[in-house]
Amino acid sequence: MLRVASDFDSLESAGTEPASALETMRARTGVYDPKLVDALASVLADRSRREPRDLRADELEVGMVLAADVRTTGGLKLLAKGQELTSSLLERIANYARMASGIQEPVQVYVPAEQLVVVTADAH
Repeated sequence: MLRVASDFDSLESAGTEPASALETMRARTGVYDPKLVDALASVLADRSRREPRDLRADELEVGMVLAADVRTTGGLKLLAKGQELTSSLLERIANYARMASGIQEPVQVYVPAEQLVVVTADAH
């Protein structure tokens, strides 16, 4: 299971679109358990059905997943899309947001279902 997740992450981090990454992995006959690749495809399908939310840096929370790269206002890539936000990544974003160069906002994220109600309520 770990190999499926790790290899998918490596492909996606290298810029491969999720559908192409899955296709590549399925073509590697005998390397991965097909049931695990199918399970990953199901999770990705759920993720793609969600609409990304545009949030300010100070609205981001642990567990959200980046829907787009996070960049400084000068264009430097800080974090790649697809990364799940952790407390250390939130601290990194906050530090850059406070700097003179700042970060490009809003930040696009996918919000986990359990956080969706809170974010939606805050938006009104």
